[in-house]
Amino acid sequence: MQKKVLKNDTLNLKQRVRFDKFGLLVFAVLFGLIGFYVLYRSEALPSSRTPSVLTSPGFIVNPTSKNLKRGEVLTVTVYVNSFSEPINAVQANILYSADKLQFVSINSSTSPFEVQAQSTGGNGVVKIARGHVGSLSGQQEVSKITFTALAKGSTQVTFTDGSAVVRSTDNKDILSQTIGGKYNIR
Repeated sequence: MQKKVLKNDTLNLKQRVRFDKFGLLVFAVLFGLIGFYVLYRSEALPSSRTPSVLTSPGFIVNPTSKNLKRGEVLTVTVYVNSFSEPINAVQANILYSADKLQFVSINSSTSPFEVQAQSTGGNGVVKIARGHVGSLSGQQEVSKITFTALAKGSTQVTFTDGSAVVRSTDNKDILSQTIGGKYNIR
């Protein structure tokens, strides 16, 4: 009789270990999915996840849309994409509604464009001019612009005249497309 009890205990232990392994696997998968979702929603993933919907050399902001509450901080990242063209300078002139957004700051500390020529903002206009010794190509971060949402309504952040993407081989402006952002303030 003691052998029979021992055999049943061994079977129960094997079943529990099998269940524990399955439970651990389910937990790990759920933990990974939740972690990815939190990173995705917080925009903490690297800029390479930013979809470049540009089809020719130009500027794009990220995020391109967002719902905000009054008083909430909005940070938009300005990217340039030159595709395979070598570039060494950019000028991003940006308009925003000063009655809906208050300019706070420009941060270019993570940009590969190490030369700062212009960095101003206020009264509905932001102007950023950056340079690079050598050449860059593909999608690159230019700067992060921080605003505070002021009043209810819809507003846009758009690129305007004077913006340029300068090819390093002949100093020609190759800018042909821009994509700004639309934001709703509640």
